[in-house]
Amino acid sequence: MVGDEDVRVKAILHNGGEIAELDGEIFNVLAHTSDSIAPLKITIPRDYSIGRLTRVGVEFKTIPANDAGSVAMGTGMGVAFDVIVSEGEIVKPKIGWAAGIILFIVALIIIIIIIIIKRKKQSSTNFK
Repeated sequence: MVGDEDVRVKAILHNGGEIAELDGEIFNVLAHTSDSIAPLKITIPRDYSIGRLTRVGVEFKTIPANDAGSVAMGTGMGVAFDVIVSEGEIVKPKIGWAAGIILFIVALIIIIIIIIIKRKKQSSTNFK
């Protein structure tokens, strides 16, 4: 979690520049947050073979404020991860509109059946 003041951070791509690209170089990190994002775009060239592993490394350094005559201490951190080329595109499954309509109809039928059963039980208890 960042301290009491907003911080400017410089991102430097150290490894994996052949497949990775930062969306910007300077990022603002708001005070009292822990979920800031530095967008990174990964593009795999067509000539990469299946199973090829590329290490991507990014270093983040705080940019000290421009206070004249003061001494500032910055902090930094590095993040690294492996990108492994696999076959095909990995896509999250999406529910289609037809499947959505079918699920809606099934839910509606179940609700109608429950209402009919409750009415039959109420009418049978009213006659006793």
